[in-house]
Amino acid sequence: MLSLITVAGVMLIFGFDTRYRVGIAVGCLSSLLYSFYSVLSKKVQAVTGRASSTMLFYELVGGGVVLAVALFIFSQCRPEADVIPSAHDFWALLIFAAVFTIAPFLLQLQALRSISAFTVSLSYNLEPIYTILLAMLIFGESRELSGAFWIGVSLILISVLIQTLLAIKAKRV
Repeated sequence: MLSLITVAGVMLIFGFDTRYRVGIAVGCLSSLLYSFYSVLSKKVQAVTGRASSTMLFYELVGGGVVLAVALFIFSQCRPEADVIPSAHDFWALLIFAAVFTIAPFLLQLQALRSISAFTVSLSYNLEPIYTILLAMLIFGESRELSGAFWIGVSLILISVLIQTLLAIKAKRV
């Protein structure tokens, strides 16, 4: 139910604009798959007893291999496309991967030891809010923010707040 409130908030943020239909669908699918990832990671960690860093290493190596194979196949199918990163792009990708992928994943896997996978998944509902706020700050993209945007943001924040209160109440019982 709380996720449905969040989806309603996201729909209000984007105003049911058909230009964003595919992006919203991909974002919702991504959230769903990432929620499954959180739940499965917690179960795998509990069953195997593996450290978070070991699990992350396996996941990133697997993802890197799949991406390298996909990149190779794509470059063979479309030789005119320049998809191989330059040396500068490669180092930038490594830095961004370390700061924005590896570090947050390690923190998430550590958090899963203490809090429920559902709470972690619900916290992902804040992602549209902070990405939009970052776009406002970095790119000055605030001209399209309407009342519906702020109502959508409020719905997302309310869903996260309700989950937090329910989690606190469950710990007391």
